[in-house]
Amino acid sequence: MALPYPEGIVYFKTEALKQFGYDATNESDFYGHFLVEYVWNQCIYSGSDLDSKKQDHDHSGPLHTGYGQWYNTRFGVWDTMHCNFGDNRDGTELKRRVISATNTNFNEIRDRDSGGPAKIRLCPIPMGPEKYLFLDLVVPIRAIYFPLASKASAVNQNLCTYLMMDFRLRKGVKMRSTTTGNVYDIPFDNSEGLGIKNGRSYQSLIINVPGVYALLSLPPQLRNMEKGLYMAKKVGDELVNLVGAGSFGTGTPPENTITLGFHREIDLAQVISDNFGVDISWTPYEYDVWVFDFLQNVVTLGLGYIPIAGPLISVAFSVGLTAITDPEFFEADNVLGLTTNVLNAVLASALGMRDNLPSSFKGSRIGVKR
Repeated sequence: MALPYPEGIVYFKTEALKQFGYDATNESDFYGHFLVEYVWNQCIYSGSDLDSKKQDHDHSGPLHTGYGQWYNTRFGVWDTMHCNFGDNRDGTELKRRVISATNTNFNEIRDRDSGGPAKIRLCPIPMGPEKYLFLDLVVPIRAIYFPLASKASAVNQNLCTYLMMDFRLRKGVKMRSTTTGNVYDIPFDNSEGLGIKNGRSYQSLIINVPGVYALLSLPPQLRNMEKGLYMAKKVGDELVNLVGAGSFGTGTPPENTITLGFHREIDLAQVISDNFGVDISWTPYEYDVWVFDFLQNVVTLGLGYIPIAGPLISVAFSVGLTAITDPEFFEADNVLGLTTNVLNAVLASALGMRDNLPSSFKGSRIGVKR
């Protein structure tokens, strides 16, 4: 089976992404949520480890403990996963918090502990306009998916497009901690991703969301080597950092705080089954009014969270790339016949992506069939 690049565009069958209160076929739901993929039947501690470990978490509260039926091993889990949002990387003045319940069914954890398979869900989390996402690592997180295009193309409207950050498909990465300023080797596991070992559940990721869109919307071959998700040439330019969970968000919760229940409907095994046999191929862009309508929708439904040049690249690569590399020509030519507000939105977001291209590529232009 072929594997995707660890960071970049991936496709899902939209119909497969449904659970109570969320339906990706509804474009407002699709653009309004990102997805966290994690193992939900894994405990944090078990057996004799429990009493010797820290029993409290700065965000998730006391360790939730119990036994599976007819099983003598005691398990401990954090029963909520906190996602905080704000515009400051140091976590001050948080604007929003989403508290997502995790699994506390110890029979499921018993089955995993006795050799059963890892069970994996895709958890939808509401998006917002904030620059930074602070994601607690209280469960084994395998990947994060940011919505890009509710329809992959005019001929693949049953597929949707996400930007994936995967924590399984390589041995690990170096990551800078904003708590200490030091750089650490962060191992990845092909089953549990970031995992929960070595005190991982007391740490959080800081993710620069607009930065992730600006970098990962570009194909890997066109990304500036001086830029990077985890490490960049210039210290402070990295888009993902590690931070101690106790370093932020321990005071009064943001006024905009919501709590979500635990749901297991978006099961990864079923999503993969639905995706089996899907084939996507690149073709040169030819004018299609569908792209015009699609972009109008993104501007309306993306609510400013999603830089519109990213979805444009995903559905009309040559046109989107021209907007980044030669904005003057893109504006003058306006091959899509975009309205002024959509054209300005494309140009503004394209400008934010320009520095992520190699300097030798700026000013390049790709022809478009009319």
